[in-house]
Amino acid sequence: GRWHVGDKAWREHPNVRSMCKGGDGDGSFWTDWEGVKEWFCDGGMLAYVPTWTEVRVASEFKNGTPLHMLEVWADTTSDCTISLHQRPEAEGYAACMVSVIMPTSDGGWAVSPKSQSYEGKYCRGRDVTLRFGFSDTGQRGSKQRPYYIIWRAKHQINKTVVISIHSSHPFGTLVIKRPSREALLPLQFTPIWKKGSSGSSFNPANCPPCSAAVQANILHSFTTQTIRLNGLSPKPTPRSL
Repeated sequence: GRWHVGDKAWREHPNVRSMCKGGDGDGSFWTDWEGVKEWFCDGGMLAYVPTWTEVRVASEFKNGTPLHMLEVWADTTSDCTISLHQRPEAEGYAACMVSVIMPTSDGGWAVSPKSQSYEGKYCRGRDVTLRFGFSDTGQRGSKQRPYYIIWRAKHQINKTVVISIHSSHPFGTLVIKRPSREALLPLQFTPIWKKGSSGSSFNPANCPPCSAAVQANILHSFTTQTIRLNGLSPKPTPRSL
């Protein structure tokens, strides 16, 4: 379309060229609104912090049930954004949510509005994002307990999704697991757990880790330093994932 790299419009309007950066072989390009309407059916905004690390996990829903969940062992405090990404389809976006299950000092588990995307509300959108801070809580050895990242769909859908984690720095170990029905059941009926509620019934013990081969295959890293994958190194992947 108009304003592509080398288009005569740049020579005809040097004042526009002086204001528009990029488009010189760095992967970015300019176009006019007519070009946008012709070539794109969807769009989004990307918050990019060059110094942060990034990993992505390829997952899917089967009849509304996620095939994976993430066990996170935090070694230090880290600021993170956790997002669920889905492709646009004719029927529109599925209503989804991202939740972080937190360990409590009494040996139980908790989830709050602040540990769920949109404070515990399902959202229809290409990207559903949660900003969350992990902490090691001063626990070490046998007393250390993990966090769990679980993504949910409001309806019984079959859909592939990508889960991304952007962190301010490498902060812990990631294990990809298969959630059991017992682990997901409390989330279905108590989307926000309060003290003394059935939140303590969450039990990740019956959620087996995926094989090392499966974990290495579905985890992708865009940086040379990232969180560890259960002692393995995630494979580097082009940014087009």
